[in-house]
Amino acid sequence: MASKTGDSDSGRIMKISELPIYEKPEVKVKLIPEPPCAYREGISQVRSSIWSYLDSIQDTTDKVKEKYDTGKAHTMATLDYLQEGDVRPKVVFIGASGLAGLALGYRGGVFRRTFLSLFGITAATAIVYPHEAVDLTKKQYQKIKDKFN
Repeated sequence: MASKTGDSDSGRIMKISELPIYEKPEVKVKLIPEPPCAYREGISQVRSSIWSYLDSIQDTTDKVKEKYDTGKAHTMATLDYLQEGDVRPKVVFIGASGLAGLALGYRGGVFRRTFLSLFGITAATAIVYPHEAVDLTKKQYQKIKDKFN
């Protein structure tokens, strides 16, 4: 860094240690520790209680995370098996979803039973055949859009 003073060193590049801000102070400073104020003590107590609570639930959160990761891995494996597997598991899954919808709508009327069964079948079919479901949805959307335009 060039010095901007009027002396003969005006074009000289200075080192960082030569800058005046980095000079050693002439006076030695002795730091006197202050006792903590009430505000600081309160914050310290709150912080220590929060950390002790977080430490106490750390085992539980680790177990929940492990269960979540295991469930996610099993779900993805099952989904891959259904999407890439044989036709029989697909038919069983779709049929079971329709029966589950029928069981959920058992106490309702005919409309409710029919709606929940069709919803279960449609959702299961969309899960088993995702690409075909997207293509069918796009085609139907385009038909409805063309009809109303």
